[in-house]
Amino acid sequence: MFRSVGPVLIVSLVAVFPCGGNAAAQSLMSAQEIQARVIGNTITGAEDNERYAEYISPDGRILGRTESGSYSGNWRIEGNELCVSYGKKPWECTALRLTGNQLVWVDPDGGDVLTTLSKGNTEYLKFPAPPQKE
Repeated sequence: MFRSVGPVLIVSLVAVFPCGGNAAAQSLMSAQEIQARVIGNTITGAEDNERYAEYISPDGRILGRTESGSYSGNWRIEGNELCVSYGKKPWECTALRLTGNQLVWVDPDGGDVLTTLSKGNTEYLKFPAPPQKE
């Protein structure tokens, strides 16, 4: 999964962890589970030593913030995968696994990406107000 924040390309969502042991034995989330457990909540992690938070809004938008600034994107569910797109980047779809509050983005090439899932908009991320009509 790739995320673009301004001119910087951030690869995946956090550090890459090899898939194995208990993580491999856990089942992947269904579309219904993704909708019920991930949507409307906040994902946090770190990428390149920079903390980030993303609110996955029920209306299909993503609002994110890093120490460098804010960014936005969109999400949709296809099959049993969560798909995201940031800016003009193409959609990237990923299967998910959830254990407690640890959300794992499954990498089919052998490495998984670990993030933390928190209920609601815990970082109080806000979408910009629409332009006012004169």
